[in-house]
Formats: sequence, structure tokens, C-alpha cells
Amino acid sequence: MTSVINTTVTNTVTLGTGTYTGAISITGSGAIDVTGTGAVALYDPSSQTAVSIINDGSILAGTGGTGSAGLLGLGGALGGTGGDGVDLKGAGATIASTGAIAGGAGGSGASEVVSVLNLLGATAGGTGGIGLYGQAATADVTNSGTLAGGAGGEGGTNAVSLLGNDAPGAGGNGGAALVIDATADRFGNTGIVLGGTGGIGGTNLISALGAAGTGGNGGTGAIVSGGGYLDNAASIAGGTGGAGGYNDILGVLSRTGTGGAGGTGVYLDGGTLLNAGTIGGGAGGIGATNGATGDAIVFGSIAATLIADAGAVFTGAVAANSTVADVLDLAGTSAVALTGLGTSFTGFNDITFATGASRTLSGDAAGLAAGQTIAGFSGTDVLDLTGFGATSASFVTGTGLVLSNGVTTETLDLLGTFTTADFTVSSAGNTTEIALSAAPCYLAGTMIETKIGAVRVECLEIGDLVRTLNGSFKPIKWIGRRNYSRVAARANPRTRPIRFRAGALADGIPRRDLLVSADHALYLSGVLIPAASLVNGVSVLIADDIDPVNYVHIELETHEVIFAEGAAAESFVDCDSRMLFQNVDTFRTLYPQDSRPSWTFCAPRHEGGLQVEHIRRAIAVRAGIEQAPVPGPLIGFVDQALRNRITGWAIDQANPAEPVELELLDGEALIMRFLAQSFRQDIVDAGLGDGCAGFDLALPIALAPDQPHELHIRRVSDHQELTGSPVLVPPLSTFGDARDALSRITEIGLAAAATVTEFDAMLNDLTQAMQSVRGRRMRAAASPASRNARPRHGSRRALVIDDTLPDARRDAGSNAILSHMASLRRLGFQVEFVPATPAIDATLTAALTARGILVHGLPAVSTVEDVLRGGGTDYDLIYLHRLANAEAYAGMARRHCPHARLVYAVADLHWLRLARQAALEQWPALADQARSLRMRDFMAMRMVDAVITHSPVERNILLAAMPELAVQVVPWEVAIGSPPAGFGARSGVGFVGHFGHMPNLDAVDWLIDQIMPLVWQAAPDIKLKLAGSAVPSSLIRWAGRIPQLELCGQVEDLPGFFDGIRLSVAPLRFGAGIKGKVLDSLAAGLPCVMSPVAAEGLALPPDLVRLIGDDAGAIATAILDLHANETAFHQAALAGQGFIAAGYGTQQVDPALAKAVAPVPARVLAA
Repeated sequence: MTSVINTTVTNTVTLGTGTYTGAISITGSGAIDVTGTGAVALYDPSSQTAVSIINDGSILAGTGGTGSAGLLGLGGALGGTGGDGVDLKGAGATIASTGAIAGGAGGSGASEVVSVLNLLGATAGGTGGIGLYGQAATADVTNSGTLAGGAGGEGGTNAVSLLGNDAPGAGGNGGAALVIDATADRFGNTGIVLGGTGGIGGTNLISALGAAGTGGNGGTGAIVSGGGYLDNAASIAGGTGGAGGYNDILGVLSRTGTGGAGGTGVYLDGGTLLNAGTIGGGAGGIGATNGATGDAIVFGSIAATLIADAGAVFTGAVAANSTVADVLDLAGTSAVALTGLGTSFTGFNDITFATGASRTLSGDAAGLAAGQTIAGFSGTDVLDLTGFGATSASFVTGTGLVLSNGVTTETLDLLGTFTTADFTVSSAGNTTEIALSAAPCYLAGTMIETKIGAVRVECLEIGDLVRTLNGSFKPIKWIGRRNYSRVAARANPRTRPIRFRAGALADGIPRRDLLVSADHALYLSGVLIPAASLVNGVSVLIADDIDPVNYVHIELETHEVIFAEGAAAESFVDCDSRMLFQNVDTFRTLYPQDSRPSWTFCAPRHEGGLQVEHIRRAIAVRAGIEQAPVPGPLIGFVDQALRNRITGWAIDQANPAEPVELELLDGEALIMRFLAQSFRQDIVDAGLGDGCAGFDLALPIALAPDQPHELHIRRVSDHQELTGSPVLVPPLSTFGDARDALSRITEIGLAAAATVTEFDAMLNDLTQAMQSVRGRRMRAAASPASRNARPRHGSRRALVIDDTLPDARRDAGSNAILSHMASLRRLGFQVEFVPATPAIDATLTAALTARGILVHGLPAVSTVEDVLRGGGTDYDLIYLHRLANAEAYAGMARRHCPHARLVYAVADLHWLRLARQAALEQWPALADQARSLRMRDFMAMRMVDAVITHSPVERNILLAAMPELAVQVVPWEVAIGSPPAGFGARSGVGFVGHFGHMPNLDAVDWLIDQIMPLVWQAAPDIKLKLAGSAVPSSLIRWAGRIPQLELCGQVEDLPGFFDGIRLSVAPLRFGAGIKGKVLDSLAAGLPCVMSPVAAEGLALPPDLVRLIGDDAGAIATAILDLHANETAFHQAALAGQGFIAAGYGTQQVDPALAKAVAPVPARVLAA
């Protein structure tokens, strides 16, 4: 055994390069200076590299010295700090310890033995030493033994002071067991890491009036900073707080000192912590008042990652820093729950379910931080939200999963490609459970035909042979399993079991009741049909009585028809649904290289249509159900009718469970018949049944583009037409005709492909053709000859970049950019437009083309990058709309288009809007997000030559922050409507806005909850009409309870909507920029009652200023006055149109935009 005895401070073992092995026993016990530091047991200087230590003995550092007493009340010295067990400074050091490493204890504080003047008296005990202090870059340490921080020293005693003015000394703080403070340091723990215990508070021997000393705080178990990595598979704990000291008055003991706080388990300041063991805070010390328990983990000011593996246990709070991007990563394949998100686990910016993880995450809605994102959520994961009982849920792309309890909403920012139907959301009391749904399965207990006879599906094993449709037996490749409670299964139509009664399909088929999931397909008449499409309520019915619902599915090498309870049904095929099984990780383990194509079926799969309906009716007749029920009252609507697509919904109120058969006619010519049976969440939210009443048709042959069409959608049985039918479709241009013909040829060619190889070859040919066309198009657009061939547009080229194609019906930002593109053309630019989102809307593209704007999009151009690279030096102006596009493309535009002037147009200052919302709602996390967004916005503005805003208020805000910035206020053109219709023909109050926009949703909530009740008290007949898209379920429920509230949806004829009401209202409580709803209302001659936020940036005349209300009462008063006063109405109407004419016409837009886009001698770039 190697034994080095360190008896004095001078004998600290200083290591050179080499390997130290064996049972090392090193102790430090020498007397040291009373204010000094205990001896370091092992010291690895930075001059050395690659030191290697293997310890299976003990490495114990020296104790700090006792503080010396003061003389005549001048005060003594503090107890000395204990030494460190091991100090690593040399790069590349390694330690493998199965023994003990400990920091030295702190020395005791000085006692008060002389002082009678009560000046300073007793002192605190010294801090315990660090067990292992890793400052070496790339150090690699493993511990399977014990690693401990030194205990704090005892506080000094009060032995003389009679008056009690001098408290005894406090106990010293315990030392940290481990400090990792260098890049790429790695520490693996399978042993015990324990922070030092706090020192005991000093004793009070004399004064009955005073209290004894406070106990020291427990030491931190581990401190990780500088990018280190800590892997814990065993135990890390903060030290116990020191006990409070005693009063010892004539031998009578009483604990009067306060106990010290327990130490933190891990302090994480940057770097990564993987926990598969236990991490806990130390217990508080006992005392007259016990010390607080320490937190399990505290995060510092540098973003860090906590990986919680399946075996992780956290004792105490886990407190991330909400001002930085701390990440909680949930790993592990076993089904383990992590509870307390928002209460025990706070402040995380991102929460990630690791690939293959199977986790249940529970959180308190009241404690969740805004701005958290949840990534990697899959079918094996569950979210439990306590404190919130959701009654409805909808997934909104770009927003997340929006949950509502009928009064308030909560939004979970789930990253991924989802739809509302993908989620199973169930509530029990004040708790909401969220899981993914929809993978076809057999219910446990189903008998599957195998080579050895019928076997229960849950008893099958991989390799067992099952009978297929052609009579052969094929081996099972994989078995998937997933489980739901009855409540969770009932919450989503796609997870509810479907029961086929014995004999429902034919005599003896199935032999017993067959239970499958809603999406599980049976093989009938040569096609695969999902079980949910065959429900008739008698022989095929929803089985809501099963609890729990245990699903099992079996997969063969290829998709096959097998036999369950004698009925032909499908085996599993991966339709991007494997992740929904709780044992998905077993497939990845068994078949890591599996590359079989998904969505490959063994037979045609039909979810609806006439063939499915005929089969369903035949099964219903077999069950004794009348073949054709008598039709009842029809409700429904045609949402959209295009040349190649029809959408809407229809319900027979007398037979709501029966899908309505409809027919589509062009004039008198029948095009097709179809069923309204697709699931729509909005129908469920409106309380109109189970939601299976929608239709979304792709027409077999698109309507001829060069002819007008009158489309009728009506019920087959009695020819009753849906609301919205007929629809008139005007003829398209020659371009539309050519495009339609190309589309038909493409569809015919792809449909004719008989094999996968032929299909891939066809796609490859089309791709090459499109790439060739795109290349020629970009070269032609960039050539001088092309530009000279269009002199009416001038010689300058402008490229406009926005998120999507502008739609004047959608938002004010669209109206602004359409106006500015028209102005650019008047200023002599050839204007081109490319959306950051590649999808192209044919109607919106045609509208831009009609305005003389060249649209870059699919299939010729797939990305903005393609256009910037292709345009090169030929662009004179790049107009970037909104922050996301300025951030993404300003740098690339500067590189590829060096001669272009870059202009960033803010729709509004988004960060200003968020900051105001945070202030209104007292939401600190949102304020942090606003500050972050502000920094990003300013960085983007520094990358461009000029910034365009619509509001002079925003211009002043920007110039106050960046005086050197080139900012130009540019309005957009707002068309003046006809003189307002007569006062008597109008009635009611209107609000216009997209309800997916939070300021609008908040404004409407305030309007309905606080403003309109004041109006209705005085005038109960005044109606409130809400116009806009993305109507949430909360507003639908409001409309069901308030007779004066009318939901109008997205109105195509906004002037017509305005003509029917007496005033509009814009009670925005937060927001930024100029409000388009206000301008549109005033331009139409409709007075608008506004909040100060809605009126911000508008230099309104006196007749309109009086329409601004500061609170609910003032706005209600203005509504009542304007609604009842015809003279006031006409004054405000004329003033509004005059205001718009003076500030929002081409004569104002063009000069302002010209200043922003005009070239300057040198670019104005902020430093």
C-alpha cells in the first residue's frame, strides 16, 4: 500500500506527471496559522498534465485552525478554512476513486473570553474544505466510493458578556463535496457525494438575555460550471445545516440558536447534469427555529441542461433560471412519471422528451412559465396538467395545444406536426391528462388464428406464425402495446374501442364479440375499412364500458390480412404511428436498420364514400335496422368551393349518427355523390354531436378553368341544399387553363404507375423538369433583356419577402404589404414576391399576378434562398416584412445581392406588444421573452439600410434606443368607402379581428366580460357582432349563453358587415403599431370606439378623440352615446373618412416609401 502522511502544511503532496495507484492514504493534520487554510491533501498544479490517480484508500485534507481570541474586546480571528481533498489544475487529469475523498473541516471560531467592553466578541467557525476541486480542462473523474465536503467549524463561545449584546459565533458553512469548473470536465458518480455539514452555532455560557449562535449552512453536494458534465447514477446530496447553539446558564441547557439551512444538492451554472439516481437538498439544522431544507438543484446564470433519466429521484425543488434557456430533457424508456412541473420544477425554457422515452410529466397550470416549449412528445408520453380541468382542446399550428375550461385557456407549446385529432385530452375534476392517440389495435383478449390454433393476442410472441388471407402462415416481427384509462380513451374518437357483435358481419363472423380500436381496418368486399366507419349503434357500436383499455397489435414483415375472432382484419402497418406504442423502443432495439417503407397497404383502404356506406348499410340491415331512415331537418354549410376542392359539413338532426349522403352538381350535371362523415373538432366544440359530419373533397376532374360554374351541394334523398349553396365560380385566365391541364396530366401519369419503381421514375422526371424550368426562369428574370422587355415596370427590381402570401381578408399586415408593393410599382420597380413558407395558394397567387407582381413559388422555386442566389446582383431592393424574415434573410441578401438596398418593414414592434401584455397580466416570464425579442429586433435592424414602421410612436421609440437608425414612417393605402348608409337602417356594435391574435382575444374577453354588461344594463337590445377567423370554443360557448352575442365568422364582404352596424369597437388593452381594424372602420364611414392602445399613433381630430375610452365604463358610455345619437354618428363618420383621406392615400404612401427605398451614397448601418 502507498501511504503518504502529510503532517504539516509544508508537506502537501504536490503531484508530478504520472500514475498514482494503490491504496493511497493521505491525511493532513498539521497545526496551521489561526487565520490560514487547512492543508490540501493532493495538489495537481497546472504545470502538470495527464495526472492519473486510482484511490481505494482515503484522501483527507487538513482541518482549518481555530480562530485566536481578541484582546480587550477587539475581536478574534475567524476559524480557518478546511483544506481541499484534491485540487486538479493540470489538463487531462483522471481520478478513479473507490475509497474516500474529503475536504477538511473548518476551524472553530474564536471564543469571547476576555471582552467586557462588548465590542466584537466571538467569531464564526471556518468553512469546510472542498472534497474535490476540478479546475483542469478535460478532467475525467469517476467516484464509486465517498466524496464529501468538509464540515463547517463550530462558532465561538460567548463566555463573558453579561449584557448579551454579543452573540456567540455562527457555525461555519459546510464545504462543497465536488466543484467542476472547466470546459469538458466529466464526473461519473456511482457512489456517494455529500456536501459538508454546517458547523454548530456557538454556545452562550453567561448571558440569559442572549441567544446562542446560528448553525452554519450545509455545503453544496456538487457545483458544475464552465461546461462540465456530471453523470449521477447513485446519490448526491447537500450537507445538513448546522444545529443552532445552546444557552448553558449554570448548567441548564436550552437550544436558542437558529438552525442552518440545508445545502443545495447540485448548483448547475452551465454544463450538463444527467441524473439516473438521487439528488436532494440537505436537511435544515435543528434549532429554536429549524433551518430550511436545501433545494435539489439550483441553476445559475448560464444556460444548462438537466437530463432526467427513468430512475431519477429529486428530493427538494429543482429551480431553473427562467431568464436563460435552461433545458429539462426527459430520457429513459421505462414508463416513469415526473411530477411537480411548475411547482417543484420551475423556470425551464425548454422541456424535451428524448427519443425513445416513455414518460409521464405532471405539472401545475398555475406554476408553468410562459415561453416553455415541449419537444419530442410522442405516443409513449403523457402530460398531466393539475389545477386546470380542460373541457375542450385544439391544436393550432404555430401556437400549440390550446386547452380551455370554458372560462380561461392554457396553451402548451408542443413542437411537432400535429392535428387536434392526434391528441387524447381527458379531465377528471381539476386535472387534465394529455396523450397522443390513433394507432389501430386489437383489444386484449382477442383470439388470433395461428398455426397452433386461436391464441389471445396479448399472449403472442415474436416469431409465432399467424394465418394470412391466402392461407399461408407468416411470423410475427413485432408486437406493440398501449394502454388507456376509460376516461382517456373516451376523450378522443380515435382511441375509443369499437365492438363488433358476434355474427355482425356474417353467420359466425365474428365468432365472439370482436373489439378493436376505431382506426383498425377490417377486410370487407376487397377493401380495408376502419372500424369507426361501420358503426351503426346495434351490431357495431362504440364500447365505452371497458376499463382499462389495453390495446395490442402485431406486425408481420409486410402488411397482411389476418384473422381475429374469425373476421378478416389487418396486421400493423406503420403510418407514422409506431411512436404511439409504449414499447416503441423495443422495435428500435431489435431492428435498428429497418428501412421498410411506411404507409404501404396490402389492399385499398377506404375511410368513407359510397362503397363504404353500402357495406355499412348492409351490416345495419343484417342487424335489423331499417335500410333508409326517414330524413329529418338538415343543417350544414358549404365552407369553400374551388375548382378542385369542396369543403363543408352536414348533419341530419333527426338521425345525427347517420352520415348524410350529398351530391355535387355543376348546374344540372351530376359530378359525384359523397358522404359527410369526416371528423371536425369545431363541430364537437359547437355541441353538434361527435364531429363526424364534415367533408373535404378533391374533385376527380377539376372544373374547366375557362368557363363559369354554378355548383350545388344538396342532400340526395330530398334535394335540400346546404346553406351556402349554390356557389358561383368565375372563369380563370389562360394561365389557369394551362396549369390545370398540367395538373391533370401529372395526376394521370402518377396514377398509371403500376409499381413503386415506375412511380419513383415519374417523380424523378417531374423533379428534373421543374429544376430545369426554375433555372431557366431565374436566369431569364435576371437577364438585362428580360428587364428591358418590360419597360412599363421600369428598370429596377424589388424582391419582397414575407411569411406567407398576403391575404387582405386576414390581417392588417397583409393590407400594408399589398399597398407597399403597389406603391413600389408606381415608383418604377418591377416587383417580385417570395413567401418563406413554400406552400402556394392558387387564389392568392392569381390575385398577386393580376396586380402585376411576379410570384416565386412551388413547383419552380422551393425556397427564398433559391431566389436570392438566382437574383444575385440584379436586385436593387430587398423588402423584408416582419422580424422572422429580417433575421433569416438579411445576411444572405447582403451576401448574394450586394447592390441591393435592404429595407426591414415591421408589421408592429412585437416585443412592445408582449411587454405591454406582460405588464397588464403581471407575467414575468413574458416580460423576459419581450426583452429577448427586443434584442433580436434591434440586431436585425442593424443589418439593414432602413427600417419602415407605420406608427410615429414606434419611430420615436426606435430612435430613442438607436439614434443612428434610419427609420421612415410609411402608412398604407386605405380605400375610402361610400358615404355611410342611413342611421336608422343600422343596429348593433361590431368587432373585427383574427381571434388567433392574443390582443384581439383579450379585447373580446374584456368586451364581453366587463364592457357590454354595462351597455346591456342600459340598452339590452343592442347586439354585439363578432367578425373574424379562428373563433375559439370559448366564444362559441359565450354565444350560446348570451342572446345579444352573434358570431359572424370570417366575413368576405367587410363593407357589407360595416353597413349593418352603427359603430365598431376596438377595446385593445395591449398591442403595438397602427390598428388596421380602426382604419378600415373609419374608411367605411363607421365610427369606432377605441381604447388608448387602439388609437396609438393616430393624430385623430376632436370628433374622433372623444371616442377614446380609458376604462370599461368610459368605453361603455361612448358606445351608448354613439348608438343612440344620430347627429354624433354622422359627425364621427364624416370625420373618420376625412381623416383617412388626408393620411392614407397614394399621395401619402408613395413619397414616404420613396424616402425609405431611395438609394443613398453610403449605407446607413448602425455600428
